[in-house]
Amino acid sequence: MNTPLLPPDDTTLGAWLDGELPPAEHQQVSAWLEAHPADAQRVQGWAADRDALQRLFGPVADEPVPPALQRSLWRGGAWPAWARAAMVAGLLATGALAGGGAVWWAQHSPGARSWPANRGRTRPGCSAPRWPTASTCPRSAIRWRCVRRKNTWPAG
Repeated sequence: MNTPLLPPDDTTLGAWLDGELPPAEHQQVSAWLEAHPADAQRVQGWAADRDALQRLFGPVADEPVPPALQRSLWRGGAWPAWARAAMVAGLLATGALAGGGAVWWAQHSPGARSWPANRGRTRPGCSAPRWPTASTCPRSAIRWRCVRRKNTWPAG
């Protein structure tokens, strides 16, 4: 009984091209490529690219690794320990200055003083603090306070 062949994915086609498939699977992919000439042409294009790259870079792949490159790889990095420590200290100082600047900016921005300035004021005839408005706090805070208090203002 013949089962229909499923189209192989690109990984399987690449393994077929490189000769890395088991013999049974290699035969299945070969049969599938014979039945589908468009995909066979695509795989032939991959083979042409592979051959061109081997012609171009083949001699370089056989060269030994330069000694300077080997030393930099095995030395553990190009920077001495004191230089790495100085870089870490500089990054920490930069982060501290940026964080401090952000806090200062938030405290001295034009809208920073509007909320505390309204805290002590009350509505006429009521001892509860004044309800926040849209200009003094975010909408979610207003909704939360209204739901929580259930309109407990005294009739006055």
